[in-house]
Amino acid sequence: MNALKFTPVGFPAKITGGSIHIGMGSNYPSGVNLTLPFQVIVYDATGTGGTPGNALAGPFEVVPAAFGWVEFTLHAPVTINAGSFFIAMVQGGNPPNASGIAIDETNPQFRSYSRFVSGGSAWFPAGGNFMIRAKCTGSGGPVFLDSQSVAA
Repeated sequence: MNALKFTPVGFPAKITGGSIHIGMGSNYPSGVNLTLPFQVIVYDATGTGGTPGNALAGPFEVVPAAFGWVEFTLHAPVTINAGSFFIAMVQGGNPPNASGIAIDETNPQFRSYSRFVSGGSAWFPAGGNFMIRAKCTGSGGPVFLDSQSVAA
């Protein structure tokens, strides 16, 4: 499982969906089957040290149709009244026949966590930034940040 931590700009915030980048075609051997689904779970941040804690939505399956950003919509929106939340991807299938999450290593934000479920491990900080986006609405409106702006 790979998860990314999000902190809404204002509260309440309603999570309606998101997207996960599964890499580009050049990252996989030819003939790879990307029709294998992966799962998505939304967690609160009540785990040890602010890691993923209680599941708020999911797991539900997402079937990728192509490389790159794969969008999903939650079956029912999740409202966050305070604190942070995580969107986690549960890899389906066995590599290389599995949709792997893309990682941005240019400017680590220390918000990415991994967990090896089959080995029973706890969540641990991951290197780089998992390429996961959350689609939210709320009192903070849309806020667009780029490399020139910093959230206070």
